[in-house]
Amino acid sequence: MIEGVCQSCGRPFSGEGDLGFNADGSQNQDYCKNCFDNGEFVDPDKTITIAIEENISMAMERGIDKETAYEMANQIFPKLKRWRDSS
Repeated sequence: MIEGVCQSCGRPFSGEGDLGFNADGSQNQDYCKNCFDNGEFVDPDKTITIAIEENISMAMERGIDKETAYEMANQIFPKLKRWRDSS
């Protein structure tokens, strides 16, 4: 079983089917298939601000209040590999 979370969107991996792919076709252990494919980010222009806003919206859809979602996202996203140097 694959452990960890996508280092772009923070979603937990539930199995190898969640992993993205490198340009050589091998699975990328850091990023999910929704964020990374063929050795590139699916949305290369996405910023950490946009990623956080998307995460807050999804959390609110799951019943988490906006303030809590904001606090959680701002604690998690700056620690993810994709965003470490951009925050």
